[in-house]
Amino acid sequence: MKKTLFFSLLYFLTFSQAQQLDLTKIENEIYRNNREGKHKLSQTKLLDLLEDKNLSANEQVEVNFLMAATFRSINDYASAISYLQKSRELAAALSENDSVKANIEAEMALAYFDNHQYSESEKIIKKMAAKKFINLDENYKAYMIMQQGYIHFLRKKYIWADRDYQMAEKILKKVSACNQPAVWVKQMQLYNAQNRLADVDDRYRKCSALADSCKILKYKIYATEEIKEIYKRRKDKDKAFRYAALLDSLNGLYKRDQNLSLMHVENQTFQQNQTEIQRNDKFWRTVIYSAAIIILLGIGFFFYRRSDRYKKEKKSVQNELERIKELKIYSQQQFSNETLDNAILNSDQLSSRQKELLKLVAQGLTNKEIAEKLSVTEATIKYHFRKIYALLDIKNRREIFVKLTKK
Repeated sequence: MKKTLFFSLLYFLTFSQAQQLDLTKIENEIYRNNREGKHKLSQTKLLDLLEDKNLSANEQVEVNFLMAATFRSINDYASAISYLQKSRELAAALSENDSVKANIEAEMALAYFDNHQYSESEKIIKKMAAKKFINLDENYKAYMIMQQGYIHFLRKKYIWADRDYQMAEKILKKVSACNQPAVWVKQMQLYNAQNRLADVDDRYRKCSALADSCKILKYKIYATEEIKEIYKRRKDKDKAFRYAALLDSLNGLYKRDQNLSLMHVENQTFQQNQTEIQRNDKFWRTVIYSAAIIILLGIGFFFYRRSDRYKKEKKSVQNELERIKELKIYSQQQFSNETLDNAILNSDQLSSRQKELLKLVAQGLTNKEIAEKLSVTEATIKYHFRKIYALLDIKNRREIFVKLTKK
């Protein structure tokens, strides 16, 4: 019993440990997939996790948060905001994890901003800025400052916008260098408004080089779209045409990469399905083998019981034969022609046939032997004896012998 409890506890602890999610690993995987355009793969993984009823409150917050980030990366801001609201509600019930709550608010501000809900975004940014972005991840902090700068830009407060952009650029250079193009494109817009075209071109070259270095094609497309629009609005047809042609080429590459990503997703999905099929096959094989073992054990138990019952029945028959043999010997020893001169045999209580049967019983004959002697069936003999037992108020042959020995 103690061994059983020990192994059960060991299994429970092992299983419980296996169920804990490596949130850092999942987060890195989701962000990597999103950067590479494998949004469907991210969505599938996160939906599978959300279906798990055993997720802790912290894990539910994180998975909903990552789902929001995934939808925001494909410009589905309504879905992103919906998942963020769910994540925010779940996080509110947690007494700690202030950094998680701060990151949720930052992501919410970005989603509102990208969805052109600038006033909602600004409310969140101002509230966080008043607290000096405390508990906020440095990467998010950079984006909040950058968005704050963009709001200043929209209000033509260019000096404040430039100050915020430089602050955000400094943070990103330190904590996430490959994301600097997000600020540089904003600076391109600012420099264009200030007629600093040389700085616009410089920022574009830096965006393009870093995007190539970090292999983030979307940043190169983002920068090229912006510089094309800048020169288009300035009616510089040559540059606008050149950048438009480059943009078509980049979009073609991006589409190809998306197709490759889709192929990768489909291939991975196929492999996952194959793994699931193999897992199911293994499960059903285990079930079938277990059922077969149970059936075999059942058959073995059945034949064992049957054999045991047969042995008992055989022993019972042998005992009965021995008893009949003893009765036969007893009757032969106890009865003679003189003994049979009994009051029962001489009375009118029994018929002549019944008296004849009693005499044969007294000689130690069995029902079968009596039936053969009288040329009738054994069932007929049994029928007569039932009547005799009822008339004499007896239950078995031994009592017959007792009655027959009384004068």
